[in-house]
Amino acid sequence: MFTLNEKNKIAIVIQARHPTLPLYDKIEFEGLAKAAGYYILKWYTQNIKQINSKLLIGTGKLEEIIHNQQIDFGEIQGDIATRIERRIEDDLVYLFMNRLKPSQIRNLSAVLMTKVIDRDLLILEIFERNASTREAQIQIKLARLNLETSRIQKELSAKLKGEKQGRDFKGRGYGAFDVYRRGYKEQRKNLVEELESIRKQRDLRRKARSDVYNVSIVGYTSAGKTTLLNSWKGLNLKTDTSPFTTVSTTTRNFSINGDEMTISDSVGFVYDIPHEIIDAFLSTLEEVVFSDCIILMVDFSDPLVVIFQKLQTTFKVLVDIGALNIPVLYFMNKTDIIPIEDFSQKRSQILEIIPKNAIVEFGSAFDEDTIERLSRKLYEIKNSLVLSTRVRSQEFLNVIDEKIKVHSSSVINQT
Repeated sequence: MFTLNEKNKIAIVIQARHPTLPLYDKIEFEGLAKAAGYYILKWYTQNIKQINSKLLIGTGKLEEIIHNQQIDFGEIQGDIATRIERRIEDDLVYLFMNRLKPSQIRNLSAVLMTKVIDRDLLILEIFERNASTREAQIQIKLARLNLETSRIQKELSAKLKGEKQGRDFKGRGYGAFDVYRRGYKEQRKNLVEELESIRKQRDLRRKARSDVYNVSIVGYTSAGKTTLLNSWKGLNLKTDTSPFTTVSTTTRNFSINGDEMTISDSVGFVYDIPHEIIDAFLSTLEEVVFSDCIILMVDFSDPLVVIFQKLQTTFKVLVDIGALNIPVLYFMNKTDIIPIEDFSQKRSQILEIIPKNAIVEFGSAFDEDTIERLSRKLYEIKNSLVLSTRVRSQEFLNVIDEKIKVHSSSVINQT
């Protein structure tokens, strides 16, 4: 049986499936929930024929969830029954794998009598837990502010579209929002100004090393980027299998055969990350845009279709931030945990989708020989000893889209 302790936040996960809704990976969502400090007690999934504009899921499914609350919590010992009865939000939360509207969150919270969090807000919670620098904390505040304001504005706009025009309509609904918007503008202005001050300091540091070759490590969250930086520089930066352990950029100097370089670890990417989060982290992601070379890391231990989807996500983010025409060194990490009999076939399938003549390394971020091979390839790219492929957005995305369709029979999240 599970015993509640002070650090546990109990979560029941709900997912609605509909052709118009994004299909998220269940395993990835479990990782997100764990990273935010939640213990998942139960999963509910509903295939819906029509989206409920007020609740997303059907009322029948919602009644089932409410009815089963006591059963779901029957295995938990301690004082959980009393605490759940009081609906302490930090003890019981409903997590939606979907993106919810503000009105749906309010309606669901009222019916379930506790806190309701959707996928976007869950991602923000993880960032908040891992923010250790002032810059990261400001960026997260800005992301939350942008996300909440964007949602409220969309909700009001949709609501007011249905209102009748006329004298009585003039200004209706916007009065309260105008007050909120003025407050939002003031908060946003202060946060942006502070970020701009930090950004200027970073620009000065960047100019100071403008003659140095700059390398950025990018990739999906939990690909092993920080582990690679640790191995390369003999550091002890925090690493974890949980997503978004790194939320701010770390840059270190190093040299290869006498050539001075810098290497930067950045925030990991995730599928369908809210634009408001990307916008808030643009100053951090600038390091990638100003790079002379990108090491694009991939978790080679993932199932093939998952690798395809993560590569797709990574390239879409690179396109969003304008990191085009930068030389790319592909690093397929964690090959040490792949069965030998599976390696060759998986390797050939990966090479089919990566641009022709791409520079690719297979190995482990923990392995000294792998670090040596990566160093040698970086030196060759820097000194134009090899022809390196660059970020080519649409062509690559078209190829990988086709591969994902081909492997649709094994697409993740079919549980």
